[in-house]
Amino acid sequence: YLPVALGVGGCIVLTGTDLSAGRVVGLSAAVSAVLLQKLDYSRRLLSAFPDMPIALNIILAILAGFLVAAFGSLIFSFLTITLRANQNVTGLTLTIFGGGVANFAHPELFR
Repeated sequence: YLPVALGVGGCIVLTGTDLSAGRVVGLSAAVSAVLLQKLDYSRRLLSAFPDMPIALNIILAILAGFLVAAFGSLIFSFLTITLRANQNVTGLTLTIFGGGVANFAHPELFR
């Protein structure tokens, strides 16, 4: 999480705030945690996920977390830089969107 902390620190110094960084880190951590669940866990979220060697499972979880974080940052950058949307509005929108996606994907976790 050091790269995210340094990136947000640079963003605060140069332009203001980045409200979406926490949600991006949270979503990437959640995706990694879901992929790293034990196969014999009774409430496993991805029960149809194949049984793989632990090293491959760890690498897959790291890559999936990285891709989720990169995609969230790409959306934030596109909306803020290309479309010139306000970064605070974009950050709050991504925060709400991320919570909605997590709630839609796993509604039993948000009861």
